[in-house]
Amino acid sequence: MKLFIVLAVFCACVCAWAGVITENGRAKAEIICASDAAEPERNAALELQKYIRKISGAALPVTETASAGVYGIYVGQTEAVKGLTGGFDWQSLAGDGILIRSDKNSLILAGDRPRGALYAVYAFLEDFLGVRFLTPSAEKVPENKTIRVRDGINYTHVPPFFSREAFFKPYSADPAFAVKRRVNGHFNDIDGSWGGHVSLLGWAHTFGWFVPGEKYFAAHPEWFSLINGTRSADNTQLCLSNDECVKALGDGVLEVLRKEKAPPAIISVTQNDNGAYCQCENCAALAEKYGGTQSGLILHAVNQVADRVKEEFPEVKVETFAYWYSVDAPKNIKPRDNVIVRLCNIRNNFGTPLYESAKRPGDENQQTNLSFVKSLKEWSRLTDNLFIWNYIVDFSNYYIIHPNFHCLKPDLKCFREYHAKAIFEQGDNYNMTPCFNALKGYLTSRLLWDPDIDDDAVIKEFLQDYYGAAAPYLYNVIDRCEKEVAKNDVYLSCYMPNLGWLPDEAYIYCFENFNKALAAVSGDDALKERVIGELLSFQWGWYLLDEDSRENIRAAGCLLWDDEKEYERFFYKWAYGHGNGYMREGGLFEHRDFDGGAELQKRGSRPEEAADDEGWFEVAGDDFELFHQGRCSFLEDDPAATTGKAAGLNYNSTEWAIQRRLSKALKKASDAGYKSADIYITLRRKGALTAPADAEGCNVLIFDTAANTVRFSAAVKAGDIQNGYTTVKLGSYPITKNRSVYLAVYPRPDSALGEALLTDRVYFVLKK
Repeated sequence: MKLFIVLAVFCACVCAWAGVITENGRAKAEIICASDAAEPERNAALELQKYIRKISGAALPVTETASAGVYGIYVGQTEAVKGLTGGFDWQSLAGDGILIRSDKNSLILAGDRPRGALYAVYAFLEDFLGVRFLTPSAEKVPENKTIRVRDGINYTHVPPFFSREAFFKPYSADPAFAVKRRVNGHFNDIDGSWGGHVSLLGWAHTFGWFVPGEKYFAAHPEWFSLINGTRSADNTQLCLSNDECVKALGDGVLEVLRKEKAPPAIISVTQNDNGAYCQCENCAALAEKYGGTQSGLILHAVNQVADRVKEEFPEVKVETFAYWYSVDAPKNIKPRDNVIVRLCNIRNNFGTPLYESAKRPGDENQQTNLSFVKSLKEWSRLTDNLFIWNYIVDFSNYYIIHPNFHCLKPDLKCFREYHAKAIFEQGDNYNMTPCFNALKGYLTSRLLWDPDIDDDAVIKEFLQDYYGAAAPYLYNVIDRCEKEVAKNDVYLSCYMPNLGWLPDEAYIYCFENFNKALAAVSGDDALKERVIGELLSFQWGWYLLDEDSRENIRAAGCLLWDDEKEYERFFYKWAYGHGNGYMREGGLFEHRDFDGGAELQKRGSRPEEAADDEGWFEVAGDDFELFHQGRCSFLEDDPAATTGKAAGLNYNSTEWAIQRRLSKALKKASDAGYKSADIYITLRRKGALTAPADAEGCNVLIFDTAANTVRFSAAVKAGDIQNGYTTVKLGSYPITKNRSVYLAVYPRPDSALGEALLTDRVYFVLKK
């Protein structure tokens, strides 16, 4: 776009035209794609021919040789093109770069092989002729019977990232559209005739693929993690200090590569998706040698694998993770030059750009971003081969707005600054249309190609092209949501179950703008359908609010639907009709938990600490929701428990496997004038305690899902947990009307703490 503006100014001053492509709907030029052109280059020529005809009505011939006296459009890095460009350094375009050059006799559209010519054609169509590839089914193609080319164009562009993936359904489901948007990542399954893509064999978490426990554990338990004195291949990692294990890992990688018909660009040699790294003495010693980091231990093994891969498959890169427990960069070791390190930022606050977080070092909500930038800087000192796994989606609820649109550009610029060469932007790959996915995917693809574009201008232009007259009102919705995130210092994680951070008045403002948007396109069924889709998903957030907020918003008279069943029927029909693949089974609201679930009942005796019957509430054992039931949690019949049921937790993980929403109870307490609560837990142990009495026996926390922040945390010492029920005071909690907090209890994976933990009840004594 910047190029277009510069050239437009140049044209206004000089008005020098190189040649005419079409005139009054008649062909005045020819497309030359020589016999030595590659297949993607021939397809690029045909694409140019197709869109010139759509724009002007003229059918330009595609030939292998130029005709005398005819303006020629040369496509591809052919010998004919090299003859016209003299000593141009084609290697300077390595990594999908493009060349657009014109003079009085010719226009050249070429680039790095295999994809560059296609990208040059699409860039020319967009930046010079005004075509817009919006979605697979929506394009903007201007009508212009006469097309002229300006003289003196000499433009090159090499995208900063060799692998660019916008992980949205339109891009993975439609490879032709992915090529037009110039993305080329692993899930963009683009055929070789259209330039292919950057394949990543194995994708992620592959230790268990190359060294499967079911195959090797019986004979070689020493190859697998030692956890609390026991070797296990169940949901653990590999023992990477074991030379035989590392050799087996390399053997597995080479065996897989040898089976491939064509070598992939990258192969994933990455840790399993759990935190159970090996605790043996040798692994601990190696980790200490490399700066006390598990990433150093992983590189110790992956480098050895990469050396073997390089000998047999020199063109293949070996990728490994800096993720979870391995995010911190190591010391005293560097990745090999054929190793790519993929840094993952899943715990970040995606509502604040990384650069902005650096200006707020004392802000609690910026600490994960600051930590990530620290890791990014440290890794960038070790390698120029960084791969960023960036999260731009809400995994907890794909149908509510995730307003991080203006964070995409500054974060990509930050990644570029610190030597990132590949980007995986994980968006919503289930659904085609809700939550402004079409906009976010389009904007992401534009920024991956050039992070310096004016992102706000692109947003406004897309909204205008895709939603027509509704555009300014939809921009208002996005703008208001982003401003509320900033104003309320919302921790915008990629696990946001609801829109609890959006105040009632902001909801009303957004719904009013949706109504204006619908009115603006009332005469155009296609545009109206697109606006309805965004409104439908936005209203899902309204249904997840508490009763008071829903009523406040309903009373403003701005809702299109206020009947849950009517809305649900309409939503399902719309969603399935528009290719959306992520829906809840059993009903849209089956798992609605934003209200805090059923009202908590007082079934136990009043605590002696409570002044009266109104001044307390409790979460009993069978009030808890159980997660990972059987493996981590269980509900046990227990006559000694308040309700005859206790919530059980096995001492085998740190999962928050028993939880309970507190929103309704806290709101009721706040409305009654209570300011704080003292929290107590009644619990007991199953099995024998062999750990020290001052060891950590369990943790109790209150978590705010809207802010993605722990509001309260307390540890219970192992010695305070008896074999019979004991009550422990945890501390005091300030009461607020918070729509989105829940209580969780979790242990540590340590058999020395016993067999399991049983929670009878957690009770809250209210204070004014």
